[in-house]
Amino acid sequence: MAAPCCPAGSHGAAPPDDVDLQGSWEKHADLDCYMVGEKEKPSSVIFAFSDVFGVLSGRHRRICDDIAASVPGSLVCLPDLFHGDPIAPDFSDSRFPRMRQKLFMPKMVYRIRYRFGWAQVGPDIQGLVDSLKEQHAVPFMAFGFCYGGYVMAKACTTGFFSAGVGFHPSPIVATLQCQPHNQKMPDLAKEVKCPLLMVPADNDDATVKPGGEFMQLLAASFPTSKSVCYESMLHGWMTRGVGDPVLPQKAGVETIREAHASALKLAVDFFMQHAQHASPVPASSVS
Repeated sequence: MAAPCCPAGSHGAAPPDDVDLQGSWEKHADLDCYMVGEKEKPSSVIFAFSDVFGVLSGRHRRICDDIAASVPGSLVCLPDLFHGDPIAPDFSDSRFPRMRQKLFMPKMVYRIRYRFGWAQVGPDIQGLVDSLKEQHAVPFMAFGFCYGGYVMAKACTTGFFSAGVGFHPSPIVATLQCQPHNQKMPDLAKEVKCPLLMVPADNDDATVKPGGEFMQLLAASFPTSKSVCYESMLHGWMTRGVGDPVLPQKAGVETIREAHASALKLAVDFFMQHAQHASPVPASSVS
């Protein structure tokens, strides 16, 4: 596995896709944020939450650019919740990358639980929401990858967000949290306050796949919630499937790129569907 939150057979870190990016870095609520899209008068603000390899790795910023370009009037905000020190280092250039990853696993568990658990990142997200809602009285939505898929779902329990999308989300992150935030996915589903779209890979947990318990509970509260599984993809494919030197995607680069485009369209359509009926972010607090 690439990290403690990833299932076996998942992609590891990928080099930064950073050529001709459209956004810029700004400081909001003491967080470095990659901002792209309509900055003056956006019609919606869309948060992005990275996987454990951090905001600079793989396709994170590229996907933010694509979302901003595809959702009319949107402003996409990718905060560096790790403050420049990602949960998982990139060992792909080392002599024994898999061995070094394995030896670093206990430290990654510690960092997920104690340094970048919900007790730490929740207040950071609260501060960021407070900062941006002062500037933009519009609906807020969110998407995330892997660990960030959990952060997205947990953020959607606060009442700040009108819709959320999770690409190859990692349910195990919920069980790795310290009390009182440690919980199973069905309990998390019952707390979510908006529709969610989950986009798992073949080796992701069954609970976030079509018909899974998490999805059934979500759909009971929010009927537009759904899951679309990409059975030819492996966990991490959206941000890390192209360029992983340790675990090349068996489906081939062109197939991955087709899946990228397809999943991106799913997310864009989901955001546009729910932005039409959403209200501006309310005043509330992260707990």
